[in-house]
Amino acid sequence: ASGQVPGLAVGIVKDGELVYAKGFGVTELGSDQPVTPDTVFHMGSVAKTPTAVAIMQLVAEGKIDLDAPLTEYLPYFTLADPDLGEVTIRRLLSHTAGMPDPIDWLAEYQDENLPNDEAALDNYVRSLGDQSLTYQPGEDWSYSGTGFDILGDVVAQVSGQTFEDYLQANVLTPLGMENSSYLLSDLDPAQLALPHLLDENGNAKTIDFYPYTRAHAPSGAFYSSINDMARFAIANINQGELDGVRVLPASAYEEMWTPQAASTWAESFGPQVTNYGLGWWVGEFQGHPLIGNYGTEYGFQSHLGLFPNEGMAVIALVNLFDPEAGSFYAYDIGNGIAELLLNAE
Repeated sequence: ASGQVPGLAVGIVKDGELVYAKGFGVTELGSDQPVTPDTVFHMGSVAKTPTAVAIMQLVAEGKIDLDAPLTEYLPYFTLADPDLGEVTIRRLLSHTAGMPDPIDWLAEYQDENLPNDEAALDNYVRSLGDQSLTYQPGEDWSYSGTGFDILGDVVAQVSGQTFEDYLQANVLTPLGMENSSYLLSDLDPAQLALPHLLDENGNAKTIDFYPYTRAHAPSGAFYSSINDMARFAIANINQGELDGVRVLPASAYEEMWTPQAASTWAESFGPQVTNYGLGWWVGEFQGHPLIGNYGTEYGFQSHLGLFPNEGMAVIALVNLFDPEAGSFYAYDIGNGIAELLLNAE
């Protein structure tokens, strides 16, 4: 109520089961459409984790080497820097490649002529030639959505499929995530939560655009629900297996969940984001190891926190985010629920 959040969905996983799933509020202000565990939210940067799973699948198949230069898979990739040999797949996955992040998200969302065809991702990656590395690869850490868009292009080029088709066939469908997609056009509009931000008086209002650009699907354009994200959470707590279907070798998690670099975000957001692995934050919460990913987008926030030692996960999704206000309600709610559960007798 204090945050003017129109709608919230919460899921709690324990020991391989979704033990709590509930929606609160509405999908759009002024409507009577309730949020449910099947309501589809924009997941923002949580998109990066299935992208990382896709990369690790191709690593397991011997088609990608984590420590190979990016240009081995995208020979056409260029920046203004002449030597990109130290820009590796591992460094892109861990935000240590020095990759710039030149995206003007708002301008793209409001551009009615923005291309969203199959070539959008590859064309974006090819358009980066006038950009420069922000530091020498491996020498620092900085969050880069662009780095994950580039990884999505690697998935497409190595697999011979579009990024979205590969993720659908190899991650989402095998895990039974029936209402999830990286393609907005594949979703049922009636199931979508709509985005909201705050007006000049601090009151929530529906945004007059829906945040989607196909060029940035791998880093941020992923859509899912509580019921589907619970399946994803269980599969990852099980180290790659769900209902007898294995999407990733268990050995991949030793790589993914090993800290690759200390982040600069812990001072602002707490020990939950102390380190970054490969597509996952690696931290702790009240002394409990925590593996997670967290997203913000114009009008949406998402929280996915896994507590592997407890066999527990907490998922929180809300349909309000205002970048200027900077209130992280999904993160606060997810952490608050985790605190209640971890301290419960």
